[in-house]
Amino acid sequence: IEPPPYSKATVKMLQSLVHQEKSWVKAAAITSLGMSNDPQFADLFIANLSDSSDRVVGAAAIALGKTKSPQAFNALVQLMQRPSWKNQSLMHALNGLAQLNDPRAEAIAVAAIADNRSPRWFLGNGWDYPYVAAQTLAALRKPERAFPIVRERIEKAMQENCIDDIFQQALLVATLADPRGQAVFDALKAKYQGQENIMTAVNMLEEQFKAALGN
Repeated sequence: IEPPPYSKATVKMLQSLVHQEKSWVKAAAITSLGMSNDPQFADLFIANLSDSSDRVVGAAAIALGKTKSPQAFNALVQLMQRPSWKNQSLMHALNGLAQLNDPRAEAIAVAAIADNRSPRWFLGNGWDYPYVAAQTLAALRKPERAFPIVRERIEKAMQENCIDDIFQQALLVATLADPRGQAVFDALKAKYQGQENIMTAVNMLEEQFKAALGN
């Protein structure tokens, strides 16, 4: 595909794929259209937020956010109510809100991080809604309200020596990129000094944290 701005022929071809194809191809066509950041496609992206394929829904949410359309915020908020496995609809909505860069998304992302009970994968990666919420807050440059929630959890995990939870929360600290996070990594290094495997992971996350801060 040519880089944006697209020719009329390319736009027509991509729209045709969105209407005729499914899953991978349809999602790829939506992603390509989304790269144009053109609000004229907002209605098309909104229509595909109810697609049966999560791959398509995820692509449509991100593409919609990129349009900065006035319709986007409400549509993405409504997307959170779409039934899904392990809160994938919430993750799609958060990804779209990160692209939209609407300050109202801060409260939604903070609430997602605070919610420690809803179904999730507990993988500590991009398929966990707290991580996606942290990415959204980082995109908004609004980590302040979420950081104390994460700090409290990691302190509790350190007291209980719950390694899995420590690293799930440390990933959120690195992703949020709140300057107060350095104290968390200092505490982790002090506690686990001499434990090579743990220190390797801590150092890696600290480097990610510093890179996100621009240090």
